Amino acid sequence: MPKIKSCYRVVRTRYTVEQKTIDEHADEFQGQYVVVVGKDIAGSKNGDELFRLFRQMEKRHPKRVPLISFVPEKDKIYIL
Repeated sequence: MPKIKSCYRVVRTRYTVEQKTIDEHADEFQGQYVVVVGKDIAGSKNGDELFRLFRQMEKRHPKRVPLISFVPEKDKIYIL
């Protein structure tokens, strides 16, 4: 049986700086998805914009993997 190569890359990294950045800017990006690399953060309310921001972050920081996260609104309950 031939081996199948995966097209996905497995990346193991720590996002401690990125989590701190999200925490620092949580009020500014409530209800938005954010793309974060280090202290560089950008927010988006829709998927098309999010993809564009992700690609921009990849170009700005070619040796880092951007983190995508959702910043919930205060006083709202999210059921996943």
